[in-house]
Amino acid sequence: MKSIKDLAQTVVSTDEHGTPIFLKDVATLGVGPELRRGVSDLDGQGDVVGGTVVMRFGENALNVDQ
Repeated sequence: MKSIKDLAQTVVSTDEHGTPIFLKDVATLGVGPELRRGVSDLDGQGDVVGGTVVMRFGENALNVDQ
């Protein structure tokens, strides 16, 4: 499948006479928004910023800065 038209032509069932029922007959097809990636959520309350801190082995965390 390369387009919505291809998807619309998908047979999902047949009626009592063997006539195909296409996806376009039972659904509204369209392109939706791009999925969000890399988002963090805090307790279901909304987006938050996350970060990662890397410290060298053997260093003292209290003395680590930029």
